[in-house]
Amino acid sequence: MNKKISPIIILILLIFGLLGVANADMQKMSDDELSNCRAVGFSEFTLQNQIATAEFNIHTDTYTEMDSMKMGYWDNGNMGWDQNWESVDMGSSTDDLNMNNFIMQAEFENIDDPSSRKLKSLKIGYKDVTGTISADFKSLSQSGNSARQNKGQQTYDFDKDNLILEVNLDGDIDEKGIRVDFGDAQPQ
Repeated sequence: MNKKISPIIILILLIFGLLGVANADMQKMSDDELSNCRAVGFSEFTLQNQIATAEFNIHTDTYTEMDSMKMGYWDNGNMGWDQNWESVDMGSSTDDLNMNNFIMQAEFENIDDPSSRKLKSLKIGYKDVTGTISADFKSLSQSGNSARQNKGQQTYDFDKDNLILEVNLDGDIDEKGIRVDFGDAQPQ
């Protein structure tokens, strides 16, 4: 049976998957134990040069199979998908895709003026990924490369590389759209 999944459902699943799952028993802590606890290193929030960044020390492992994943259907001079991946495997049956250091980053124009504030770009993903992503990349818009390239069947090997989804709403037509940042990950 061929099931089609809405891109919105995929985004929701990715967001919840990115949050990770903890499995631990709860134990009551004494007042002395609580006073010695510090919430250091889990998150960092910055606002510099019109860019709001939230980084979280979150670790996620996954082996995910998808029939297809499509994002960014629009007319950039040629109607089509920025990302059109088929037969997608994130990780493998023997080795999970390991993702660490979740990041969300939003770049604005006029961030301090609510009446003219404009979102220019949004980045969501992980800064430290190890494992593989395999797919038939019918259309791959990758950071630093031309948009909508047909790369065919490939397996990208990540070794502490980025895996970040970039949504660019600003610039000329060649700069807009949905791209992925694979860091230094290369096809095998």
